[in-house]
Amino acid sequence: MSKDINQIIETAVQERLARYANAMADELSCAIEMCESPIEEMMLVRLACLDESLVGNNLAQIHCGFPESFYDRARVLITPQQKFGKYRVDFFITFQNARGDLGGIVVECDGHDYHDKTKQQAARDKARDRTITALGFPVFRYTGSEIYANAENLLGDLEDTILAAMVGRKAALA
Repeated sequence: MSKDINQIIETAVQERLARYANAMADELSCAIEMCESPIEEMMLVRLACLDESLVGNNLAQIHCGFPESFYDRARVLITPQQKFGKYRVDFFITFQNARGDLGGIVVECDGHDYHDKTKQQAARDKARDRTITALGFPVFRYTGSEIYANAENLLGDLEDTILAAMVGRKAALA
């Protein structure tokens, strides 16, 4: 290849990377406004960087009110503050499974003040988890301490679960 072609390729790649970076920044800014706590914000940023084995050459997309057509090509879609009947979950992650069906998991970020501090809070969370699980969506519930101390490992667990569902097998238990 000539030096001119290499320069054209390099410029095109840099322009495309800049567009992806700008789109991701726009999505994150929009979605962070929907988060209700710093631990949700931290989890959102981590989720946006799901392993490329899950999302292919695209970044995981964050559903935050852009037109639906914007999300048509997403392999993994993260929706903050998704409603499930009378409940609202912190994050609903959808993906296409091995059969082409839509699959999903729920991620909850539990701050100490609102979860497991009282028996009533714990009972409310358990009832909520049973309702959502009965709809066919596993619930991954993480404490704020876990998110701050070990976000990378938590993300690995989620990636393993999503990848297993996408290829039609059970996730390996650690």
